[in-house]
Amino acid sequence: MKVFIVEDDPLFSAIIERLLQEDDSLNLVFFDSGESLLNGLSKNPDVVTLDLGLPDISGVELFGRIKQFNSEIEVIIISGQDDINVAVELLKDGAYDYLVKDNNLKERLHNSFKQLKMRRKLQEEVMGLRKQVTGRFSFEDVVIGESSSIQAVEHLIQKAIKINNINVSIYGEQGCGKRFIAKIIHHNSSRRDFPFVVLDAEPLTQQQQIEELFGVENVDVVGRPTSQKGKIEEAAGGTIYIENVDKLTPVVQLFLLELLKNHSYYSLGGYEMKELNTRVIVSSLLDPADLLHRSSFSTDLYYHLAGLSIHLPPLRKRKRDIILLAEHFLRDFCTNNGLIKKDLTAQARRKLLNYFYPGNIRELRTIIDLAAVLSNGEIIDQEHITFNSVEEESLLEGEELTMREYNDVILRHFLKKYKNVMTVAEKLEIGKSSIYNFLKRERGEEE
Repeated sequence: MKVFIVEDDPLFSAIIERLLQEDDSLNLVFFDSGESLLNGLSKNPDVVTLDLGLPDISGVELFGRIKQFNSEIEVIIISGQDDINVAVELLKDGAYDYLVKDNNLKERLHNSFKQLKMRRKLQEEVMGLRKQVTGRFSFEDVVIGESSSIQAVEHLIQKAIKINNINVSIYGEQGCGKRFIAKIIHHNSSRRDFPFVVLDAEPLTQQQQIEELFGVENVDVVGRPTSQKGKIEEAAGGTIYIENVDKLTPVVQLFLLELLKNHSYYSLGGYEMKELNTRVIVSSLLDPADLLHRSSFSTDLYYHLAGLSIHLPPLRKRKRDIILLAEHFLRDFCTNNGLIKKDLTAQARRKLLNYFYPGNIRELRTIIDLAAVLSNGEIIDQEHITFNSVEEESLLEGEELTMREYNDVILRHFLKKYKNVMTVAEKLEIGKSSIYNFLKRERGEEE
């Protein structure tokens, strides 16, 4: 660290030099007046030790001018007087420490620099982690695909990144990457330096939803105030991501609607109004139309949350992106695990393209990760590709079927997954009568 020592007493300047010169990590530069220090500030010191009793400029004024020049410079006050009032004011204004020229100075000065170095190390680690996170969620590297549907998604994500105050709603099947897209938006927006906080509404009771979102203020058995921060407060300045928003109870929906309308809220049991400075991103497995037609979901809340609406297409509807994604996941896995570069054979690609992917992108990544482990050489062949869903694998890889039998397998899978004739009809873009005829055949009835 570059340390500027400002001390007009040559004897005390020598004492400070002797105290600090043992530390090889410190680069010491000495000044005997306030004016000479101000002329040298352009050299950007990390730390200034400042004597309050300088002959030309008062230490308090000089402290203010140092902070005005660069608020990141840490200032340690060294004074000949133990003035509590001055010390308190300077510490409130951002001084790192206030030391008195007494017999304890050596120990306190060493401790102060020890803490400063630890703080600097932590800051460097945080910056390093922040760069890693930013790289991990780099927009160009993670939104992969050439299909028109994913290009439309990319366009909307870019809009959400630029306009960081608009709420965002993300829709798509399980495994399509809704939470990941929310993280991409957060980590590439101007809110990236503030928290990204997640709340999954599905497993929570109504009471838990309220407490987790808004926080709780109570008193314990002896009358002392206790509190639990809510997710909204934890995400101050950043983003709160509410997963499975359709699982919020009507009461919680009402509370959330009031929050979005007024940009303020109360904790459960609290009397102090808190301001909302948080972006809200929500997601649901349901399509917007299904969400709107649910009698249990507030139409007003839907329109307040909708903001910028992003629909993530299932992988089966973006076939041309499957190989691009697979190659990306393969490179990523090999790099992160120290494996040699591996390539997909034509047979492996064909097998990947013929699969249905009920688990979408998440399932594709799992399949590729396992294939990389199973392969001992530089290629991934079809025998290394293992599907988790036996039913879908047998559709094309097992015994050959008639077209009607293939259709029945698909219908059986969708009915098992969605348990609703209307939804299955919409997903497969077929008439309800086709599904009812299939159900009759399953029961052994005549069509």
